[in-house]
Amino acid sequence: MPEWAVEIGRLFREFHKLPLSEITVLDVGCGIGLYKGVPYKESEYLYYEGNPIGIDPLPQKIKTGKFIRGTGEHIPICSETVDVVLSVSSMDHMLGPKKFVLEAHRVLKKGGSLFVALGIRRSIIHFWQPTEEEFKNFFSPPFRVEKFECHSIMSFLKVVKC
Repeated sequence: MPEWAVEIGRLFREFHKLPLSEITVLDVGCGIGLYKGVPYKESEYLYYEGNPIGIDPLPQKIKTGKFIRGTGEHIPICSETVDVVLSVSSMDHMLGPKKFVLEAHRVLKKGGSLFVALGIRRSIIHFWQPTEEEFKNFFSPPFRVEKFECHSIMSFLKVVKC
């Protein structure tokens, strides 16, 4: 496993300190589900264990949890049904990041949290490449920014639905 992947996982776990059970987490852009409660030795990451739901536009076999085909801009989930929305290195691949923010707000329960992690490196495969200041300010309204950290590898943001 790449050293940078281990470091990203460690930083993100320390950043959000989620409870490990009894929460419903929507992982937007889940890919094969590496962020979805897979035991650490089977995955590059272990962010949470609760009731994982992954959403991704590509037909992939995920390792654990429930999978829904879709995009962050059009989340096919009922309003106010999840406790946490994660977007780990996926929001920068979206064509409509503001639409995703509104969708995340819609599906979150009141007081729910949205955690976003974006890579620092610029790339041609990233449609949205905000500056640090743009990233912090992009979510309010409709969210309240609770925590922000910028590391040499990634920036992490936690916002809360008011």
